[in-house]
Amino acid sequence: MSRTSRFRRPLMGLASASVLATTGLLAGCGVLDFSVSVPISAVETLAENALQEHFGATPDIDCGDGDVQLSENMTFDCTVTDPNTGVEAGAVVKIGKVDGTDFSVDVELGGTEQK
Repeated sequence: MSRTSRFRRPLMGLASASVLATTGLLAGCGVLDFSVSVPISAVETLAENALQEHFGATPDIDCGDGDVQLSENMTFDCTVTDPNTGVEAGAVVKIGKVDGTDFSVDVELGGTEQK
């Protein structure tokens, strides 16, 4: 799996990151079904890697369980755990461009602590 990441300009204390990934996952395509389903953990991993530079270490991101259909602009409410402090905060992970099994994610960190 190859990944490239780039960070966008943070806005008012929010960090925004993008990562483009080649997942290498096989699509479960039927005759008329061309959508690609991936485990939510694949989305979490891309988001964690995108935020690694921001935190200086890999954070833990939890967006729930199960599989998701890759669909551009789909969003997930997630919890990010800062690897340096253990503080949890809300984040929104958004699926960016989808091209077969290649997809990107954008991550917006919120300032609200979660308990």
